[in-house]
Amino acid sequence: MTETTVSTVDERFGLAAQLLHWLMAVAIISMLVLGALLVGSLGDYPMVLAWHKAIGVLVLVLALLRIGNRIWHKPPSLSFAGPERFIAAGSELAMYTLFLAQPVIGWALVSASGVPVEIAGLRLPSIAPTSVEWYGLLREAHAWVAYALLACIVAHVSAVLFHTIGLRDKLLARMLPRH
Repeated sequence: MTETTVSTVDERFGLAAQLLHWLMAVAIISMLVLGALLVGSLGDYPMVLAWHKAIGVLVLVLALLRIGNRIWHKPPSLSFAGPERFIAAGSELAMYTLFLAQPVIGWALVSASGVPVEIAGLRLPSIAPTSVEWYGLLREAHAWVAYALLACIVAHVSAVLFHTIGLRDKLLARMLPRH
């Protein structure tokens, strides 16, 4: 084993971290697909938008739970060398930032449109003033953050595949239950 690979010690994330990780993965991929449908005006727009908003709130809640879990439960250690450790930490920070920023920007975007944010009959408070200018800025920000999130996800999956298939260092096993 080289110094840039993951430790072969069978250290796994806890069950809560694993569940939150995979629930968020499904929710975020769903959000990106629904967002693409909205941009392309494909499907039943009001229904797609309703699902997009509902899953967006779910992503925000899951992100907060995931951050709390991360604070209270130390993750298993990695034995990455300097540059790889820096890249892993930086990409993780970027993803957590985007997990929080994207749904908040979306919430502000809907607030700026003047349409109440309602999820399953529950009305959320407006977090931005009703304004065409704000709406335009927030819509642009929401799109760019979606692209950044997609880029981070592609990089994350690529790195995991490289470690799992190329280096065979059992990195993916850390986020899977024992079998």
